[in-house]
Amino acid sequence: MADDGEMEQLQLIEQELNNAVSDVMGRHGMVVTKWMAAVEVIDGSGERALEAFTSPGLRSWDSIGILGFLDARERGPVHAAAADQYLGDDEDGDG
Repeated sequence: MADDGEMEQLQLIEQELNNAVSDVMGRHGMVVTKWMAAVEVIDGSGERALEAFTSPGLRSWDSIGILGFLDARERGPVHAAAADQYLGDDEDGDG
């Protein structure tokens, strides 16, 4: 569990990320309503960790919906490629 100093640092990072996401998307004519970021980091002692950051006030059902959408989007091409590889090679149509 992160101590108070680490939690404070993570909160500052999350605020900076929120500003950066809003700024970048705004430059492209978009208004950010919700965002999430999963970031693998290596700290000064070489320890790896996975940190998650979200837009302010993101509710759990929003994050679950975003993750579900991204999961389906990523799996779709993988499953399609696998089907093409294993089923698409059947030229005579007999399975």
